[in-house]
Amino acid sequence: MDIQSSASQRADGSLIAVHKSLIQRVTEYAKALISLMKMGIVIGNVVAATGGFFLASAGQINFIYYLITMLGISLVIASGCVFNNIIDTDIDCLMQRTQDRVLVTGQVSKSVALAWSMLLLFAGFNILAWFTNTITLLLGAFGWLMYVVMYTLLSKRQSVHSTLVGSFSGSTPPVMGYTAVTGQFDLTALLIFLAFCAWQIPHTYAIAVFRSDDYRQSNIPLLPLVKGYRIAKNQMLFYTALYVLAIFGLFVIDSIHAVTFFCLTAMGIYWLVRIHNAYDADETSEQARAWGRELFFISIMAVSLMSLLFSINFVWSWLFEFNWLS
Repeated sequence: MDIQSSASQRADGSLIAVHKSLIQRVTEYAKALISLMKMGIVIGNVVAATGGFFLASAGQINFIYYLITMLGISLVIASGCVFNNIIDTDIDCLMQRTQDRVLVTGQVSKSVALAWSMLLLFAGFNILAWFTNTITLLLGAFGWLMYVVMYTLLSKRQSVHSTLVGSFSGSTPPVMGYTAVTGQFDLTALLIFLAFCAWQIPHTYAIAVFRSDDYRQSNIPLLPLVKGYRIAKNQMLFYTALYVLAIFGLFVIDSIHAVTFFCLTAMGIYWLVRIHNAYDADETSEQARAWGRELFFISIMAVSLMSLLFSINFVWSWLFEFNWLS
């Protein structure tokens, strides 16, 4: 009996070990698939889409509809990110910060990644089609095609203007949040699109400057690296000014409150000043990389503030119109 009991315990222990090993492998593979979705990008775009959604809702927020809309948008964006990983595997292996991605290491095959991307896209499009409206679905398709086809496949490795092409896809989520509520692409939607487009150019150029070594190794022709930092600086000044003008346009047509307008304008002016004043160094110097890093963080502050103030824009009207003496 003792021998049988001991054998049974060893068998049970082996079975438990096999189950643990299987669970661990499945968990690691699931994490690998999730990493392909670039959750940082997905979350950042959901924050921007939330700004558009809440701005259009003007305080009358249907939270169930909001969550469903954000899920649909997230899945479409995640699908585009997986496709981007597949296409860029050959250059990811050249860049220090991307050498550990799961397609580079072989942890996930390209065929599995492709199937995963199509599943995400199918789910995202179906959610948008069933629960939102036609214009939001079409915008999702537009953003996906601009990111995967026009940016990643056709322009990223060929043109210094690829950043502008990519900005069209990056500006789509906040507009989708807006149209999910309104059901129409109006002047407000156009100005939101313009503001996010204009924001993305100096943001991306700042990344190119402080991560210049990586981008030079991968031969991606970003404008600061091809045309020089001084030309990039002028481009950054132009697009940041355009961002401020788009915010002004939203205020003129009464889409945002004066408080939102003044806060975002102040942020934009500060951004312009830092772009203008912060850089006067050799392009290979540490000072230049520090300049790019600073402007990158300022751009993150700008887009975060824009998304936040769009989301709470309705609060200002409530505060100023509320009769505190009643």
